[in-house]
Amino acid sequence: MKKIVTIVAAIALAAALLAGCGAAATKPGGTEETVTQNPMAAPAVQNSAQVSQQTAPALITLEQAKKIALEDAGVLAADATFTKTRKERDDGMPEFEVDFTAGGWVYDYTIHAESGKILEREKELEGKRAQGTTSASSQNSTQATTMAVTDVSMEKAKSIALEHADVKAADATITKAQQKYDDGVLKYKIEFNAGGWEYEYTIHAGTGHILKHKKEQTEKHREHQTTNSPHSAASDISLEKAKEIALKHAGLTAAQVKFTKAKLDYDDGVAEYEIEFKCNGWEYEYTIHAGTGVVLEWEKDD
Repeated sequence: MKKIVTIVAAIALAAALLAGCGAAATKPGGTEETVTQNPMAAPAVQNSAQVSQQTAPALITLEQAKKIALEDAGVLAADATFTKTRKERDDGMPEFEVDFTAGGWVYDYTIHAESGKILEREKELEGKRAQGTTSASSQNSTQATTMAVTDVSMEKAKSIALEHADVKAADATITKAQQKYDDGVLKYKIEFNAGGWEYEYTIHAGTGHILKHKKEQTEKHREHQTTNSPHSAASDISLEKAKEIALKHAGLTAAQVKFTKAKLDYDDGVAEYEIEFKCNGWEYEYTIHAGTGVVLEWEKDD
């Protein structure tokens, strides 16, 4: 009987040992390590991928990029003919290239595909470049660099310059009429000749305000006047008289201005006065013939 009990106990012990082998693995050195499989591991990896997709930045559409370009240019969609609309990458950054024509102008835009920010813009008169490329990377917003092409037309800018110079359009020869950006501000550069004088104007394209203007005798007219002047190398008028001439021409008084330069100089043997002064934020520069008192050149700049 004792033998039967011993055999049964041995069989039970062996069965227990065999069952334990399936739940543990033996490491080198005799220690055991229980291996547990987590059935949620695969779903966790999938959830991580889903989160990554959800946090990826959303891109604007091509239609939105076209709308941004048109609004910045002040052009209606019905008036524009698109010549290029595509998405590409520049150094890994997604961008939209949007090009179109409208009203005799060619517009080229580069727009960030994530933020919708204008990275680069170019406006060109068909057949003749009217402005260079301007970068918007240094601007705080696209509104800071919006083109005001519809506020003041080129013809209006010419009219403003001619009226200020008191010159009739029929008497003037336009030598330059250009639209360009300067420090992020759209401006017109208008130059013309009339009556032996050369005129240069810089006009704000948004407001029509004259930012800068200059008037000087043409080289041919100046040479003719010098040749026929018996006092080309003499200073018949005084420095104080030259100041008075400059002030009268500017419509100012001595009490209103601060002189920064007043001296006699010679240009190709001709005695001239260089007169410069400031008033209310404006800088005036005059070149006055020292023999006749004629204003040879003048400029007003803010």
